[in-house]
This record gives sequence, structure tokens and C-alpha cells, in this order.
Amino acid sequence: MLSEYLASHLDAAAIERLETFYRTLVDVNQQINLTRIVDAEDFALRHVRDSLVLLPYLPASGDVLDLGTGGGIPGLILWLVRPDLNYVLLDSVGKKLKALSRICEHLQATYPDLLPHTPQFIHGRAEDVAHDPQWRNHFPLVVSRAVASLPVLLELCLPFVKPQGRFIAMKGPRYSEEMDGCAQIAALLGAKYHEAETYTLGADRQHVLLHFNQQRPTPKGYPRAAGTPGREPLTGLR
Repeated sequence: MLSEYLASHLDAAAIERLETFYRTLVDVNQQINLTRIVDAEDFALRHVRDSLVLLPYLPASGDVLDLGTGGGIPGLILWLVRPDLNYVLLDSVGKKLKALSRICEHLQATYPDLLPHTPQFIHGRAEDVAHDPQWRNHFPLVVSRAVASLPVLLELCLPFVKPQGRFIAMKGPRYSEEMDGCAQIAALLGAKYHEAETYTLGADRQHVLLHFNQQRPTPKGYPRAAGTPGREPLTGLR
């Protein structure tokens, strides 16, 4: 089970919660496709361990946004390990969010003392939700994994980050192909590119965390209308 791969990273109680999450997710996955990774070893490595690299960057308090959460990774992994924080999971596919909500309700009922509240789920497009005053410039940390190219992600994610907060894009080994002009795009959107932090999953899976520090609120015109960031990504020349 998962404990064979994670015992050196987490305490027994956290591992138990993650194992329950894994079993529940695999069961629900038979009705709705939330993840293609269902083998326990692969799940522990490619989902759980990959999410755990974010732990040092979680804020001491406040809300964390997982933008484009898909099957709930990394947001639900982080919730199960650091349930003291408030997690908001945003996705445009409502049926996935409903399935994740049911999973969270089951987990909370199983561990009521350790999971005092469930994450909040928002069904919508980031281009629209980012203009909601409730969420704009709100989050000390925004994360996104396997959602879009970096220029698109910057426009979608940075408007959610509060000044002095951080956006972390989780990328694979070919991230450098997306980096051209991104420092300038980040600056246009009120942020500063900080660093690329590389790490390895398993023997040969190179990954990177791209860190962007928000310095001021993103200008009101961004993100542009729904679909525009994907069709016409910002460039460093604008």
C-alpha cells in the first residue's frame, strides 16, 4: 500500500488518511475518470510525493488555491496532510468537482476530528472567477499542475494571488520551452519570476516548481475574456 512508499515522509495518521483517499478515489474513478494513475506505487510517487514538494511553501494560515484541480491533485493531498489550512479547488468540469466533493465528505466522516472542514469547490473558468472580488488578490498561495502552458497559466493564476503572495507552477522536464518572455509577462501582471526549483520523482522523472512572487495587484483587464488567454497567449513583447 501507500505506506510502503511514504513512511519516510509522513506520520502514520497522515498515511492512513492518504490510503483511504487512494482507495476511495480508485473506487469513484470507475464511474468518472478522475485519474489514469490507479496503481498504488505509481499513485504514491506521481501524485502524493509530487504534491508533497509543495509543503514547505504552504502559508502559516489563509487560503490555498488549486487552479484546474482535475482529479483533486495536489489540492486534496495537501488538505489531508495540512488540514489546518483552507483549500479552494477550481475547475471548469462540474461533474469532477461533484465527485471530489463526495470523496471529501466521506473522508471527513471517517476522520471527523482530524479533518474539521472540507475544501471549497468552485465550478467555473478561471477567466471569470478571477474577476470576482471575493477571490481576486485573495490567496497567499496559488498552485497549478498540468493545466496549460506557462504564459497562459500566468494570466489565469496571478490575478488570484495577493500582493506578497506566491504562484507555483508545477511543470515537467520540458518547462524551458515555455519560459521565453515569461519574466516580462509576469511583470505585466504584477509579479516577479523568482526561480526554477528542480526535483526528481523516481529514477528519471525530472520536474520543476516555477516560483513567481506577486508584488502588486494584477491590472484589472487581466485575465482577458474566457478562452482568449488560450487562443492568444501573452508574449514578452506586450
